[in-house]
Amino acid sequence: MIGYYSRYIKDYAKIVEPLTNALRGKNKREQITWTPECQKAFETIKGKLVERPVLHEPDYSKQFIFQVDSSNTGTGVILCQRDEKGEEHPILYLSRKFIKAEFNYCTTEKKCLGIIYAIK
Repeated sequence: MIGYYSRYIKDYAKIVEPLTNALRGKNKREQITWTPECQKAFETIKGKLVERPVLHEPDYSKQFIFQVDSSNTGTGVILCQRDEKGEEHPILYLSRKFIKAEFNYCTTEKKCLGIIYAIK
């Protein structure tokens, strides 16, 4: 269920990574190992769900700005616009974890992959 709200939560993929790793390769009937990292991720993501929304409505008459940040494990995107005062405000957050083959990419390729993800 939380995946539906991922676009509203900054660094979603990074936050839930311990949970994703705990569930990887498991079927619904298999028991998972609940670690302190899983508990921390669970509490953090619960907290993010009840925080006051900070996303702004897009104004299609203004220019969009996207910021991409890629790490060793995934990439994140923030779509923003500037207001009349020139301050940037987030409109959308996107993030995803790299798949197995993408872990082998060099830093430049990971950043380019983040840009492609942002544009799509």
